[in-house]
Amino acid sequence: MNKKVVYTAIYGKKDTLKNPLFINQDWDYVCFTDNRELESPTWNCIYSEGVYKDPVRNAKIFKVKPYEYLQDYDISLWMDANFLIKNDLNSFLSKAKNLKDTNMLLFQHDQGRNCIYDEARIIVADHKDSPDLVQRQMERYKNDGYPPNNGLAANSILLRRHNSDDIKELLNMWWEEIENFSRRDQLSFFYCIWKLSTKYYLLKYPNIDIRNNHWFSWLPHNYELQRWC
Repeated sequence: MNKKVVYTAIYGKKDTLKNPLFINQDWDYVCFTDNRELESPTWNCIYSEGVYKDPVRNAKIFKVKPYEYLQDYDISLWMDANFLIKNDLNSFLSKAKNLKDTNMLLFQHDQGRNCIYDEARIIVADHKDSPDLVQRQMERYKNDGYPPNNGLAANSILLRRHNSDDIKELLNMWWEEIENFSRRDQLSFFYCIWKLSTKYYLLKYPNIDIRNNHWFSWLPHNYELQRWC
């Protein structure tokens, strides 16, 4: 059995499933979905009924808690379903030195922001979540002493040794914050990292842009891949 898995989740038919342009035989490809008709020659589509009314949260629980669903794998690579794999995932893994120095690799936010408080203002301005909910969340973090300009990741792609104790502790806390506050997971992620002093490896923007790099490309939601290739 392969010990590395790349996985995604599609709920509410928000996205189409994109077959990789490069396939690694020593990686498994898994997609969790509420669509019984979803099929792929590459991805193992696993049907799982959603437990939330919100399809975003139904997909996000797989993103945040891979150790509950993929415990047989040593390394997992989460990828939002609107991303396309273009090249060798093992060469991407080498960017994190095979996760020997840390158990998690992140992409720096690709729009120049470095602060969850700035991100919160953008989310409210763009009507992406409840202003009252976001404000209460940010006030809680400020009262807890969380500093501004303490980092911000683009969480569309996450590489983790997800069964390690430090990552499981982080992900449990992260999911608790998402359940209690905003579903916009950037707002809580670095707070949890700061709270637990979790180590991570960061691919810095603009040297590597999460939306367009050697391994991955961002596509609009529900984009049909055959129109792009």
